[in-house]
Amino acid sequence: MQGGGERFLAEIISTVGSSLDLEEVLDAVVRLLSDASAVHACFVYLLDADGDSLDLYAASEPYRDLAGRISLKRGQGLAWWALERRESAFIRDNALDDPRFHHVPELEEERFQSFVSVPLLGRAEKPIGVISLHTEAPREFTEAEAAFLASSAALVAGAIENARLYEQMGERVLELEHLTELGEEVAAAETLDELGPLAVRRALELLGASAAHLYLAEEDGERLFLRWSAPQGADAPQELGLSELGGELGRRGRRARVSVSLVAGGELLGALVAHGTTKLDLARTVANQVAVAVKKIELIERLAEKNLIKDFFQQLAGGAALGDVDVRAERLAVDLDEPHVVLAAVPASDALERALARLGASAAHLYLAEEDGERLFLRWSAPQGADAPQELGLSELGGELGRRGRRARVSVSLVAGGELLGALVAHGTTKLDLARTVANQVAVAVKKIELIERLAEKNLIKDFFQQLAGGAALGDVDVRAERLAVDLDEPHVVLAAVPASDALERALARIAARSVFDRQDNSSRALLRIPAAGLASVVEAVRRVHAEVAPEIAIGISNPCTGADSFAAGFEEAAHALLGTGVLRTHPRVLTYDDLGVYKYLLRMSLDTGERDKHREAIAKLADYDEAHRTSLLPTLEEFLARRGTISATAGALYIHPNTLRQRLRRIMELTGLDLRREDWLMVEIGVKLAALERALDSEKNISAPARM
Repeated sequence: MQGGGERFLAEIISTVGSSLDLEEVLDAVVRLLSDASAVHACFVYLLDADGDSLDLYAASEPYRDLAGRISLKRGQGLAWWALERRESAFIRDNALDDPRFHHVPELEEERFQSFVSVPLLGRAEKPIGVISLHTEAPREFTEAEAAFLASSAALVAGAIENARLYEQMGERVLELEHLTELGEEVAAAETLDELGPLAVRRALELLGASAAHLYLAEEDGERLFLRWSAPQGADAPQELGLSELGGELGRRGRRARVSVSLVAGGELLGALVAHGTTKLDLARTVANQVAVAVKKIELIERLAEKNLIKDFFQQLAGGAALGDVDVRAERLAVDLDEPHVVLAAVPASDALERALARLGASAAHLYLAEEDGERLFLRWSAPQGADAPQELGLSELGGELGRRGRRARVSVSLVAGGELLGALVAHGTTKLDLARTVANQVAVAVKKIELIERLAEKNLIKDFFQQLAGGAALGDVDVRAERLAVDLDEPHVVLAAVPASDALERALARIAARSVFDRQDNSSRALLRIPAAGLASVVEAVRRVHAEVAPEIAIGISNPCTGADSFAAGFEEAAHALLGTGVLRTHPRVLTYDDLGVYKYLLRMSLDTGERDKHREAIAKLADYDEAHRTSLLPTLEEFLARRGTISATAGALYIHPNTLRQRLRRIMELTGLDLRREDWLMVEIGVKLAALERALDSEKNISAPARM
């Protein structure tokens, strides 16, 4: 590193603290890192909104103009390798031969030999992006340089999060200003022809959409007709059935789309459809303002029409209303030369005049979602026995306000805490606002009841697992097993996983029926029933699910357990297998107890702290030295033994110079008192493996001893 690392870090801190402009900060960081690390090229990639690609945001000269034009799809290159594993990645030389390398022609990467990628991680280790550095000649980065890059990445990640938060706050302020202007403009509009164009223009600006369309309903509400678009002439269907609106937020091909009903006074007036945006909440606010304005204008027009009709009828009946009767007839689209009859009714009735619309619901149905939320199942109806489908797919709900045949219908989702819980469907009504209020209250109550039931079930499972593992929970284990529908006489395996994952538990529940799960701090444990196909089928299914859902999670699986007395050993075996994933460094990180091999016995030795051995004690000193001085002597010794003492192979595996390796080996012998030229390497290797196991036991706080399983 040229100059002092602390000086460059101070400059980076000053840079990221001096501006909230993301482009300005990243350009400065690229320049500073290039100078500090003496590299020939430096790039900053940021994860896109969908999390599927890394987009180039900043680059050193001469590649600066390529920012915004280069993207790496998921899995491409060293950058993705580092980000997915949340650890820095190095290629010392011959980058083109490294399987992690992905060639980007625009960046002239064939010129470079050495590559470094450092992940940018935000709060809670959330991936943000990657810093990549390239050098033309082979380059070995020292531990100090690696530490400098890691510290720089942490500072840059914080700056990116702050800049994005600032941008979001600015967007919110701008949205509020635009909404205020929209409210003033729609309030001033006196006709629909004034309101429509300004509504779609403002929606286009506010939502950042590629196109916005305003549809209005015909009188009976069966279909919606396109009235205005922005930009003018933008492609859109000229009319829509209510069922064609679909969900409020969706996609057409690769384009995002929002579709929000215009509802005022419980009446469907039309719909606002915008393409190329996902700002649903903002679209709802715009739609509400436009709906109120449409309703106001329609009321004014209806009042004017009623006065026109009153004068028209008075004139036809022989009254003295001023004006030409033919002009009024033309404005009302009445051809007086065609035959008509006059109808009189007492008393006056809106129901008669408007085809008995807006009566109370004739039937109401409550659907609840299954666990994965893919389908909704009918649970209750009023009146009892009212005809309704027993289950619905999400796409079958249609728009919130619609018709089935000649019957009006409202269909409102039950949502609480961002989770879809079910749907309220009512026939024979158009009272959408009231239905939304009812649905909100029901959703909150359903969520509360589900939480209470889940808490009771979690406590039951926790006591059940504690009792099976040999703990002291009170009660009969068979009673708890019966309540949980677990047959302990059938073969099961115990599974332990770190960290805990809702997605993994849901996936495991689908592949192994009647499984039960429990959480301990940041770990999961489960009982999985073994099917007729045998243990191998369960292990294969777990590995498949692990690869698809959560490849970063470590999983340990016990031998089969049958009968309540066998599960204590099963919990211990699962804990040992889980610890083994950290020691054996398996990929994927799924181990059965039998996969441990000789480590079964080494694990038990590592748990027996009373056993004394000179090799074990010597290696323990080395581990303590590494921890105190942040060195890597123990991993160096482990790799040296694994390579059967070959200097060149070990140096290559560690990406260090052979002379550096020799220096490390001399230091190892000084600290441990072990002469690697004369010692029994088998005994030394056992000591190393025991030290690794003990480190794993210390680091795995959630499952540090089998008793905790």
